[in-house]
Amino acid sequence: MIKPELENRIRLGKDLERRHYLFEISTKEFGTEFHKWNEYNILLIERTFNDKELLTKYERIGRFKFESSSKNNNSSYDYDYKRYSNYLEKKINKLEDIIDQLPLLIPEQPQNNNTSVKKIFISHSSKDKDIVKYIIKLLRAMNVRPNQIFCTSFDGYGIELGEDYLKRLKTELNDEILVLFILSENFYKSEISLCEMGATWVKTNQHIPILIPPFDFKDMKGVIPTTQGMKIDDGRKVNSLKSKIKKYLSLEEIEDNIWESDRNEIITEINSILDNQKKE
Repeated sequence: MIKPELENRIRLGKDLERRHYLFEISTKEFGTEFHKWNEYNILLIERTFNDKELLTKYERIGRFKFESSSKNNNSSYDYDYKRYSNYLEKKINKLEDIIDQLPLLIPEQPQNNNTSVKKIFISHSSKDKDIVKYIIKLLRAMNVRPNQIFCTSFDGYGIELGEDYLKRLKTELNDEILVLFILSENFYKSEISLCEMGATWVKTNQHIPILIPPFDFKDMKGVIPTTQGMKIDDGRKVNSLKSKIKKYLSLEEIEDNIWESDRNEIITEINSILDNQKKE
């Protein structure tokens, strides 16, 4: 439920103000904690609501960097505190507004115990995080929401602190999961990745191998060598991937020029990483 989570964020914001008022933390610490509190709120709103206007309105409240002209200048610190206190109050008010608007933002859906959320699971080696980061960017450019992506290497898309990895994986894997296998030499050298491949193959129905060059199709082993795959730097295949994911998740259409610009920029970044790896 999102309402208790928003109420908790409001409580933490008010507690932050109280601690500074009672001199339990300095103005500098107040600013640092304010930014952490605010960044979490942004991620929460983005992951929960498919509403860019709502997110933008929240983000626009107090866009600034915490900095004082002098560490010994008390008036400067007083000014910083007043700014933070003002923005904190406004952001708390915005969170309260969101709670009031929840029936409109998230209309109540009829209960259906047979439905489950479709997701994309990215199975990869942790050593390929630099590439996987851009695969997530590709998915986001396709209009895939963060809560539709399960990727254990990145905050906001995977395992929470203290959570059991294997239990969470068992919970996530089902017939409604589309698995992207990010294949490389690193993947096949990782026992965890190979075990993950076996588990996902058994518990899920749809899989797409995505190869990181110089890894090639002839190098594919295990349970997926007969599955049609693609290379991550192949723009034409990336378009095919977009079409499949759009249909699978029932995504909104994207303007062709916007998609092509985002796709080309991301593939350029991926090629830059691959070129650097070749040099190394």
